[in-house]
Amino acid sequence: MVKIKKKDFNHRGLLFLILIVIFFIVINLCYYLFKDRSYNLVFNGQDEVKILSNLPITDESAKDLNIDNIQDGIIGYAEFLVELEKQKNITDEVKYEIYLTDITDTRVFKYDYVKVYLTDENGVLYKQFAGNSSPSYSDLRVSLNEPSKRILLTGKISPGETKKFKLRIWVADTYILNNERREFKGKISVKAIS
Repeated sequence: MVKIKKKDFNHRGLLFLILIVIFFIVINLCYYLFKDRSYNLVFNGQDEVKILSNLPITDESAKDLNIDNIQDGIIGYAEFLVELEKQKNITDEVKYEIYLTDITDTRVFKYDYVKVYLTDENGVLYKQFAGNSSPSYSDLRVSLNEPSKRILLTGKISPGETKKFKLRIWVADTYILNNERREFKGKISVKAIS
């Protein structure tokens, strides 16, 4: 019988290439793991809004009414700003989220009846609030990191930049008034995200 000599395939070269790739992956991961990612993201202004079941109003009326001439509890209103302080280690834009959290401790509205409207300081709408009907609190996305919070806005901010916002909430005109007094109290917060 004729013996066929098997030639062993040398895997040492392939193993060496795999080790080099793993080495570069570990080096890059170390950079991101040990990079200082603390951002001085400052929230300043009113951090709470509140509405009562006194008077449901239409979206158009709620957007246009002068806050100074309205009884408390009809429209919840807050002006606030978000600022990213300049830091040596941060030169790029930082992504952030603005949240609204229900902190009501008594009888709360069904979230479908709490309408939300966010603009910049000049009254310019953000795209998720620009439809024919303003979104309700239940329409806002839930934060994956903190499920009790709803995301009002996701954006980017540069070091040294300040962004100003105006938030209005009100009771939807589909709410039927009754003898039961209900309320909604929301807390506004901001967080830098990766």
